[in-house]
Amino acid sequence: MNSLKQQTPVAKQPKSTDRVVAKTMHTLLDGDFLQKKKSGFGIIPTFIFLAVLGLVYISNNYIAESKVREINKANRNIKELVFNHLEYERKINEKTRASVLANALEKEGIKPLVAPPQKIFIKPKN
Repeated sequence: MNSLKQQTPVAKQPKSTDRVVAKTMHTLLDGDFLQKKKSGFGIIPTFIFLAVLGLVYISNNYIAESKVREINKANRNIKELVFNHLEYERKINEKTRASVLANALEKEGIKPLVAPPQKIFIKPKN
């Protein structure tokens, strides 16, 4: 009575675009496009591709070398600026030393304190 019907699985037919894509990928990966014997012009696209690839390689090297030159120039400028900073810092420290300030102010008539400063107290008026 209740018997299972055996169903045959129905395979989906691939779309025509899937076949075209698969065939193109197979041709590219297989390398058949390099051996086209139908005409003598089959190898020309390969040479054009290799020429473009060579130009990209050369331009990439040129750009990389120019970037390296810019980085080296920036590093030289940084070293020079660090040296200038240290030189000015040294000059400021030398000019603000207590003994140098005392000698410079002595010419103006100002003498360094010998005793500590005194506090001034103001008495409030009631």
